[in-house]
Amino acid sequence: MAGKSKSGQSCAFVEYSNTTEAETAVLTLHEKYEIRPGDGHILVKFAQSGSSRPGPLEAESFDLFAQLWFPFAEQACVTEVEHFRDVAARVPRGSALGFVPNVRMDMSPAQRETLTGNMGAGRTEGEDGYDEKDKGPLVYQESKLFNSETFLINVYDHTKRRAVTFETYGLETQDQFHIQYSYQDFDGLFRFNAELMNPNRKEGRFHWIAERLAILTVGKDRQLKLQPEPTPEVPELPIYETVRKIPTGRMDLKERQRLREQMDMLDIKRNENIAKRKQESRQKFLQHVFWLKEEDKRLKREHHEKLEAERTRRVQMKEELERRQKEASRLEKERQRQRRIAVEAKEERIEERDAEDYRQLRARWKMRDAERAKAIAEAIGRKELDLAELRKKQAEEKKHEEEIMHKRQVAWDAREERIRRKSQAWLKAVLEVKAERMRMAKMMQERNQEYLNLLHSLRQPIFEAQLKRMEERKKAAEAIAQSTAACPRSGLSLSLSRFLFCPSASNLQPEA
Repeated sequence: MAGKSKSGQSCAFVEYSNTTEAETAVLTLHEKYEIRPGDGHILVKFAQSGSSRPGPLEAESFDLFAQLWFPFAEQACVTEVEHFRDVAARVPRGSALGFVPNVRMDMSPAQRETLTGNMGAGRTEGEDGYDEKDKGPLVYQESKLFNSETFLINVYDHTKRRAVTFETYGLETQDQFHIQYSYQDFDGLFRFNAELMNPNRKEGRFHWIAERLAILTVGKDRQLKLQPEPTPEVPELPIYETVRKIPTGRMDLKERQRLREQMDMLDIKRNENIAKRKQESRQKFLQHVFWLKEEDKRLKREHHEKLEAERTRRVQMKEELERRQKEASRLEKERQRQRRIAVEAKEERIEERDAEDYRQLRARWKMRDAERAKAIAEAIGRKELDLAELRKKQAEEKKHEEEIMHKRQVAWDAREERIRRKSQAWLKAVLEVKAERMRMAKMMQERNQEYLNLLHSLRQPIFEAQLKRMEERKKAAEAIAQSTAACPRSGLSLSLSRFLFCPSASNLQPEA
């Protein structure tokens, strides 16, 4: 099963059908990998015999793998494990762990963390998303030595797919390797680099990556990987010719023949050098293959010896365990027999002691009942005396309260009488003030009415005279209009009509 952890790292769970396969895998992995603590999402699990899915090891099964994990734990960095108990005081059981390739034990924790993060960011050869024909334009070049062989580092920037591809080409063996990053992953490599944080520093970023590229052997394949620190091999920038001699003028036949021969010799030398280097590379490759075969035989032989020694040790351990179990069973049976005898004797002593305790307890109960009855009788007598005194005291208090209430009632009646007299005097004064105010209001209303009548009698003759004059002016205007209609060219009639109808002319000087 494959998946991703919480941090985005790719991980896988390996399922084993029996303990032999798991044993072989553990002994093989500890030669190349390191166990590092995860975040709770990457778990190393083994399936039990007959199990359909992976599950955590039980205590009995894990004891069988304890010795196999000892060298694994000594070489690995197993820290910060807090979820499980230790087995044999050495290996944390069921720890959240993950396998990280290409991590050396001499690296610092910061370098390991950087390598772990960079490994999850890039995509190596053979993964989906890489197209040999569509890598984008070539934007940068450098050369670098990898394992004593000169490689040309080409950088391609594909803006549409938003990907940056680093490709190495061997000038001697023509081997090609590549590693590809998306824009987001590529920017993430420089998020803590103050100088290269700016995306415009492209050449600086490409040179930074080229310094840390290395060709490593992963399993049986060689892959291009990004190291946390610059490698000992320093990349070299290409030096382009700035001055080139261009032949000018005409060349004679000898000059042309000489140049043609030189060009042919260059091709011949180049082919000879290529063949020589290919032969050397082939010899190196064959030597490396022979060495790998011998190394594989040696590893298999050591692995077989370790397995045989482990099987022998386990058989001896199993026999010793069976012998100890039989001895422990015999001792347990003898201990149980002695325990039953002691229990029976103790039960007899307990029964006798309980019978004597019950007899003494019944005698104490009788004495306690007699004392309790006497105490109850005395308490009843005291209670009756207390009740008589209480009733007498309550009668006296009741009489005293009645006298106090009588005095209070007399005081309340006198107070009510005073309040009633004050209220009547106040109401009488209020009614007198109200009658006086009503009389004054009535007198004022009568005076106002008399004044209005007087004004009406004075104004009415003036209004009647004015109305009469208005009627007369209206009739005069009509007469003038009729005369004007009869004599339209009469200027005097027109001026008179204008004078009569002009508002400023109708003054009231006679009335004034």
